[in-house]
Amino acid sequence: MRGRKSEVELVEDDAAPVELPEDRAAEELGEPPGRGRGVLRAWPLALLALVVAGAYLVDGARERAARAELEARLEGQPLFVRELSRRPEPLWSREDASIYVWPWVQEDTVVIARQTELGTEGNTRFLDLETGEPLWETRADGGATTTFCGFVPEDTELPEGAVLCVRYLVDESEGSVEGATYELRDLRSGELVLEHGWRAGGEFVYPWGEDFVVVDEGSSDVHVRLRGSEGEERWSVPLGDVEREIGGGALVQIDHSRAFVSVAGRAVVLERDGTVVLDVEAPELEEVGETWVNLEPLADGFFSLSTVSFAPSTADSGRVTQVYAPDGTLAYEVSQDDAGWPAQLGLDDGSLGRVHAWSGGRTVLRDAASGAERWSTTWGAESFVMIADKKVVLASGGRVRVLDEEGVELWSEVGSEPVASDGKVLTILENVGEVARLRAFELGSGSELWALELGSAEARPTATGGHLFLHDSGTFSLLR
Repeated sequence: MRGRKSEVELVEDDAAPVELPEDRAAEELGEPPGRGRGVLRAWPLALLALVVAGAYLVDGARERAARAELEARLEGQPLFVRELSRRPEPLWSREDASIYVWPWVQEDTVVIARQTELGTEGNTRFLDLETGEPLWETRADGGATTTFCGFVPEDTELPEGAVLCVRYLVDESEGSVEGATYELRDLRSGELVLEHGWRAGGEFVYPWGEDFVVVDEGSSDVHVRLRGSEGEERWSVPLGDVEREIGGGALVQIDHSRAFVSVAGRAVVLERDGTVVLDVEAPELEEVGETWVNLEPLADGFFSLSTVSFAPSTADSGRVTQVYAPDGTLAYEVSQDDAGWPAQLGLDDGSLGRVHAWSGGRTVLRDAASGAERWSTTWGAESFVMIADKKVVLASGGRVRVLDEEGVELWSEVGSEPVASDGKVLTILENVGEVARLRAFELGSGSELWALELGSAEARPTATGGHLFLHDSGTFSLLR
């Protein structure tokens, strides 16, 4: 008779019980031989596999969280492009025979300032970011006017969906600008939204959102004003009598919610509502030539005021740069320094804290709060300084160099400039003779990950708005 145990008694008179082998018993039950024992032997391995898999999942989650945090810090910085560990391919390409292109991304649109021939007027082209389809472009008016579109949004605080164009009125006989008309146009269609004109001579006008900063530099009694699109005055800040003769005229920069104005030796930083953050006279220098003053924003809300007196020989030039904290207090000053120009960082993940990079005859890394020198090189940087993972990247002497937090060189490669980084991978443009390549390296070790052969030595890869573009051999492409 059949039973449900591996030991079954077959009663046949007074015969002794018979024990079936385990495999035979399993066969009697319709099960594969050895199944029970195999499961018992396998369960420790299965448990170990689950533990290992769980550890990998935890590590993966942590890695993804760290990656997301890094990308959030780098988002919006000039050289940042996501995920560069694998070689990108063209998502789309469009014919473009320009000799120079300067692309940037504004919302869902690629704006391209173009120069088709040397000595001729360029124009601006607008493409859809995802498809590359042409949307519209400016046309050369010819004669006495020239039009440029595409002020970077952060520099003008533009309203959403709008692009700013300026149409200059040129005196062809003198070759000078007589005035201009600012035009606010729809980003996707080019349709005119509003315009505001001004005449040269006595005024300098710069757009700020839908308003305009006006510096009436033609008078000794100088004012900085904010006017609406219809010319109405919103506020006015008097600078008083300006007697110093300093070259270059008025200079205005907009950085989000602040205006930076320098005119005739005065430097003024203004909030959007007209509140004065800083109003100082540029320092007096021993006159060795024409004096220029430049006020510009730095990282983390700091800003610098550079006063330079140029001479035929740069060795005789005087220079002093003052750095101010966001609240307008003087942080530190650098005088007669061969690294006296603050370098704009193309990317900074904050891993070295608040620092400023300075470039000139040498490269210096300074503490932002005090100006104390952390380290310096004996050579100057020729392009953007980049900081990531406690490493500093700069270009000098035909090489891209990676230095550690003490300024010690870790590795270098032949290349004209850093192109882009995701914080872990660095891409470099290498153009030697007739050959050009875009190469990617692991930032920490310098190991090469991939290389993209380019069509000509004039090929130009550009990182902007978190995307990587390439202008090469008459073609403009988005790489992903």
